[in-house]
Amino acid sequence: MKELYSSFVSYCKTVFTKKILLKKLLTLGIAAVLTFVPCIIVYFSIINMTKSYSGTINDLLFIDVQTNPGVAFSNLSDVPGWTVDFLQIFIAIVLLSIVAFLKPTKLSKWYVLLLCVIAFGGIFNTIDRNCDRIITYTDRTVYKQHEVLDYFCFGSFLKGFGAIFNMADSLIVTSSCALGLVLILEICLTFKNNTETQNIKQNLFIDTTQKKLNLALFQDKKIYKTFSIATHNNLTDIAMEHLDRFLKSNGVIKKNIENIYLTVGPGSFTGVRVGCLLTKGWYTKYKVNIYTIDTITLQAATNCVSAVDAQGGKVYYAIVRDGKSDKIDMCSNDELVHFAKKHHLEVASDYQHVDIFKNLLTHLNNFKKTSIEELTPVYIKPPVS
Repeated sequence: MKELYSSFVSYCKTVFTKKILLKKLLTLGIAAVLTFVPCIIVYFSIINMTKSYSGTINDLLFIDVQTNPGVAFSNLSDVPGWTVDFLQIFIAIVLLSIVAFLKPTKLSKWYVLLLCVIAFGGIFNTIDRNCDRIITYTDRTVYKQHEVLDYFCFGSFLKGFGAIFNMADSLIVTSSCALGLVLILEICLTFKNNTETQNIKQNLFIDTTQKKLNLALFQDKKIYKTFSIATHNNLTDIAMEHLDRFLKSNGVIKKNIENIYLTVGPGSFTGVRVGCLLTKGWYTKYKVNIYTIDTITLQAATNCVSAVDAQGGKVYYAIVRDGKSDKIDMCSNDELVHFAKKHHLEVASDYQHVDIFKNLLTHLNNFKKTSIEELTPVYIKPPVS
């Protein structure tokens, strides 16, 4: 249960960033305009016509103003009106919730746009249903009581159906079809990318030194996929499972991992040990190249004093300038603050407010090629008083 919760929290942190939320809100606004503006214009054009019927070219589509108490081709027309309202609002809420939790992909903006149009189309129909009115035409009077106004009708080949949809319905159906096409396109692109990835030598980044399992696939200083999950004293149990799942979900075969980039600490005993064991196991089977870096250097995005908790009110620290760190030393938390002020530097501590994957590319040249015999973990040990 803790693992499920931590996975959910980690997922939320990836989808609820400020940048992603702003993009989604912008797309949501565009969808609202694309939905409500044409629906309102057409709706008032219909109720202000002189006649309730008008034909079109070749009798393929014509207008015949009708009322519909149901939903989706007059279904549920015999149930209480609030049931239909509840159904449409519930579906709209579900769709907008999917939009909120949707993970960014190359095509996610189209998912957001189309899902929002479908949701807003349902909301417009609900509003329409609750706006009772009497519409007077020269040929007849239409009494609308907790019903939607339908006015588009197919030509003679479907004449028996009468008026079966309105502008909101048109947008819902069109967006649903487009959504299906986008889904098919993404499946094809994913299959294509996975097929190509299977034959490409990859670099794998592994970081287990702090309170997260961080994984990344990258090539030519470009990160393709990342994964990050908080650990709660269960790293030993979940590390291999999540690593296998990460590679499988991205279509990467283990033997195509050419280089492993590993953080060796300072870090927790279990975290550092797990990272080293994973790397040693990989080397034993596939003879990969191993590149290592210490945690203190990796977490420094700029010139700063980089520090990690050494327990007991102590920290390991070093000055990092231009990607190079001084000798790692130990001091108290208070001494760290004075040390940073003395050198006029900011403090980067315990991966807080750090984009570890961005730092990976920044420090790529600072990783040291390491033989399996030289692979030595740097543990956090209780300070000696």
